[in-house]
Amino acid sequence: MNIKNSLLISCLSISSVYAHDIVYRPKAEILYQKQFELSVSATQFETLARYDVDGNEVSYDNEDDGFIKRDIDTNLYYSFNDSFEFNLGGRYRTYEDTVSGEAQTVSGGESYWLGVKYPFSPVGNMRYALNARFRKTMYTNTDYATSAAVDSEDKVLGDSGSEFQLGMYASWLRSQTNAFDAYLAYNAPPNGLSPEIVYDLSTSFHYNRFGIDLGVKGIESLGADSEDERPFQSTPSSSALFNSVNRAHTAGYIRGAMAFGNFKIGGEFANVFRGVSTDQGASLGIQLTYQSKGNSTSSQKKINKFKEYTIEATVLKVSARGKFVKIDHGLAQDVEKGMKFDIYKTDYFGGNVLVASGHIVELGANWSIVRLQKLYKKMPILKGFVARASN
Repeated sequence: MNIKNSLLISCLSISSVYAHDIVYRPKAEILYQKQFELSVSATQFETLARYDVDGNEVSYDNEDDGFIKRDIDTNLYYSFNDSFEFNLGGRYRTYEDTVSGEAQTVSGGESYWLGVKYPFSPVGNMRYALNARFRKTMYTNTDYATSAAVDSEDKVLGDSGSEFQLGMYASWLRSQTNAFDAYLAYNAPPNGLSPEIVYDLSTSFHYNRFGIDLGVKGIESLGADSEDERPFQSTPSSSALFNSVNRAHTAGYIRGAMAFGNFKIGGEFANVFRGVSTDQGASLGIQLTYQSKGNSTSSQKKINKFKEYTIEATVLKVSARGKFVKIDHGLAQDVEKGMKFDIYKTDYFGGNVLVASGHIVELGANWSIVRLQKLYKKMPILKGFVARASN
């Protein structure tokens, strides 16, 4: 292999690796040091029916009635080091409340938030991270003494006040192209609503430039609301989303994403199929993401040296603590004790990620044990990874 071809392959490897990282990043992991990610998303939710406080579905009396909510979210994520990722974001909201064919539109800045994520040390193929977020609305709703006193001209954007959420992410990296993510959190909502549990469970299938997620998400109230003690506030006539009583909902969703260099474009379709004191309906969203390369750029170039490997083996087994790997080459393939091997994550789309390196400490006729000495990427080594060496 000549130098020109080596350079070409290395450049393609860096490009494909980076595209893979932006398509899918385990939810329990953070960005590289001094890396940032900026995303803008637009989501439209259309109410098809409402759920009452007992969870019964209530249809509209008039087929001309309806409620459509549109949110534009902007999020900035930044990692100062390998321990913390910070998030700053804001939301602009518009909705149309239609009663007897007459639509009223309300719009304005809805809320802003600050968040932080702290990842724990990996445990095998598992990843864990603690997440905290504070959100505050840009408006304050008016409480009235009675329902009759509610001003019909008073239009609100949602539940006003402050919200605090504390949760835990867990990611299981099942294989090079499949992972499971889970999020469970305690949430203290605004507007004096009952504390609740937030959850999100999904599985991801991801390749170099394309990924798809299937999941279910929702909230479950801890039941602290009393219908008789809720404040009297102005709410949309065709929606039960605001000033709810022990709200709860479950929605199934599918997401897809394509990467183009530093950019990713994605979409989501979600459908609420059960709920309490909320709306039943479907949402459609689109998101554009830009991700910088951070300090990973220089380090990736350093570890992707222009080598000519003469031995290429496959990882057969990984020790419980990930300190040793067994490969399918040994004495019969000219492997020697002390020989250095580089461990790569590869895929059918040309991805080549240098994950770790080590040396041979034990070998047989057609197998060897590699003791890992240096890790280049925060990812588990799995069966099927490639081990390369030069003799």
